[in-house]
Amino acid sequence: MTDATRLESTTPARHETLWYDDGNVVLQAESTLFNVHRSILARASKLFEDMFTLGQPHDGKEGTSASPVPIHDVRAEAFGNLLLQLYLPWGSKLVTALSDEQFVDVLRLAHRLQFEEICTIVSDHLVSRLSAERRLQLGPTCGLDAWSFPAFEELVLQMTTHSQCGDTSIPPAPWHLVYRARLAISQYRSSTIRQRVIDLEHGRMHWHAAGPMLELIPHLSRAEFTEKLLGNTAPRQFLQGSGYLCCYGPLVTIEMLQDCYPEQCEEEEKRVIRTIWEECYVTPVV
Repeated sequence: MTDATRLESTTPARHETLWYDDGNVVLQAESTLFNVHRSILARASKLFEDMFTLGQPHDGKEGTSASPVPIHDVRAEAFGNLLLQLYLPWGSKLVTALSDEQFVDVLRLAHRLQFEEICTIVSDHLVSRLSAERRLQLGPTCGLDAWSFPAFEELVLQMTTHSQCGDTSIPPAPWHLVYRARLAISQYRSSTIRQRVIDLEHGRMHWHAAGPMLELIPHLSRAEFTEKLLGNTAPRQFLQGSGYLCCYGPLVTIEMLQDCYPEQCEEEEKRVIRTIWEECYVTPVV
């Protein structure tokens, strides 16, 4: 690459949308220039408010096309998408065209640059669209404490060894805590089933009927438990070919399943999960 080619490739270019003729501050992210308004930025971001209050240049050149304010270590695309949230109404075509990952980039950048209202709007948009793994990763890094424990609880109760979204960016510490909580839940379920069999009266539950439940229930998510064990045809499908027989016939009835592991146990599971979370982290996982 010649010097002339290198110079041409790094020459800043105006953003096609976010260049306002009446703008009064030029910002540069990578090789893209944005001519926007100090008052709008300062009103939305404490960081920019402080910047414009404390950093007024004496010669008046900083923040112009000749001397733009650099936004370091920020991708031009993400910064442009962040500014779109400021300038365009929610629901406009350019805003709604963003993918979930582009919104994640906006969320991270809004947190870093202290755009609090944009953080709230974008996090509300994303919370139901992202996996528990993703929310557990983003919660502490984006200042979203309200995401962290619910995401952790949801991830624990999936009771699976497989990553839901393939995201490997979650640090080892929270993953270790997830598996520790899953082990505690499995142990609680096993002990509950055994005790329920002992306590039940009228002969409605027997050890040989509880056998398959002891094999599977401790390791199933609540959704799988409901689908596989409490559906109308689930008991027959569940025990088909299992070799388990009950005194009253070859089927474990729905009543037996409900007696063995009633739904109210779910609240105790959540208590176990919260106890483990609070023992290990006074503040959210980082």
